[in-house]
Amino acid sequence: MSPKRAVSLALPLILLLTQPSTTVAAEAYQSLTDITHTVEQFILSEYKLDAKSAVEIGRLDPRLRLKPCEQALQAFFPQASRKSKTTVGVRCTGPKTWTIYVSATISQVAKVLVARQHIPSGSLIKADDFEFKEYDINRLRYGYYTDLQAVLGKPLKRHLNHGAILTPSSIAVSKVIKRGESVSILAETGGISIRAKGQALEAGGIGDIIRVKNLKSKREIEARITGPGQVKVDL
Repeated sequence: MSPKRAVSLALPLILLLTQPSTTVAAEAYQSLTDITHTVEQFILSEYKLDAKSAVEIGRLDPRLRLKPCEQALQAFFPQASRKSKTTVGVRCTGPKTWTIYVSATISQVAKVLVARQHIPSGSLIKADDFEFKEYDINRLRYGYYTDLQAVLGKPLKRHLNHGAILTPSSIAVSKVIKRGESVSILAETGGISIRAKGQALEAGGIGDIIRVKNLKSKREIEARITGPGQVKVDL
């Protein structure tokens, strides 16, 4: 074999041995697909979603470089993040530990009660006045009902227009907070709970949204009644 021929055969071998391997490089970092799959399966399990529901996982930065996890990835909800737009934590417990937070949007569809026609205030709830329609319940911040039997015969506190969703604040209930009464205000955001003393500026029952004065800041806010002497700010 001529020297020239030997060089030509050896060159591809030299290149193969010296060029970086894309397969090896790909295995040097944690698979982003595995992280996304872990988030999706965790949400499906926690929310018990059906076929009409959907989960949209936030896009991970393709430049993200995490050490491969030798243990099974663990997903968890940071405190107070279980909402329609939520955040899921994914962590590797070792030996190279890391934690990443992934955004997700959950669409959870259910049939809720809506007014079939205009219904005057003071009317007693009848089956003929309502029908069921599908909504993404994670977006119904004022509440809803999925059981007609639970509300039959109860009086409406305010009128409902055609197509309006029946909410807890639409139904007349016994007052659990009186105007001028001292209340405990609860606000939750980003895993942090804050309590403050307040004064009710309106009376209401459980589920009602009333005006409340924060006694420390002197600010007036709107809060939902959650029990006797208890209100919560929806953030």
